[in-house]
Amino acid sequence: MPDIAGIVLVGGQSRRMGRDKATLRWGEATLAEHLVARLAQRCAPIIVVAAPGQALPVLGARTVEDPVAHQGPLRGLATGLAAARPAEWAFACAIDMPHVGAGLIDELARHIPGQHDIIAAHDGVSAQPLAALYRTRLAPGMEAALAQGQRSPRRFLAGARTLEVPVPGLEQHLRNLNTPAEYDAALAEESPGP
Repeated sequence: MPDIAGIVLVGGQSRRMGRDKATLRWGEATLAEHLVARLAQRCAPIIVVAAPGQALPVLGARTVEDPVAHQGPLRGLATGLAAARPAEWAFACAIDMPHVGAGLIDELARHIPGQHDIIAAHDGVSAQPLAALYRTRLAPGMEAALAQGQRSPRRFLAGARTLEVPVPGLEQHLRNLNTPAEYDAALAEESPGP
């Protein structure tokens, strides 16, 4: 398997959660620490993309800040891919996806030999831009799209050489934490019973 960088986007506004998801507790660590450790099982280096001025715990990963705040995940992807070079490929996910791991990355990486620039997990409904492998050379194209006012990662995927890969059990990898109720439910499932 080729070397693959890892990108964790942590700079979202967390409106529905009401607090910074990166600093939420997950077991003995923060959610950010947990995701960095999960990706580090398969990826190197790990790039954490934060909002300008965002306070983060010490992560043992390279942290870069978006040059412009709150432009959405396409901005974070562009920033992360630029920082991940000279790696040719990078796997990208969001901070609120604690179950993403090496199995999903390896499933996508099996498809790297080919002409694709993006290899995205497909959940049966649509390709998932935050469970995908990207060639790092796509960063300038994303910057150009942002300069033209495009902010949709799905729209970018649709215009690129994207391979959509159905992944069995993908819903578990993609289960994200958007609200306090979703976070509490996920924590309860992770904790051992009485």
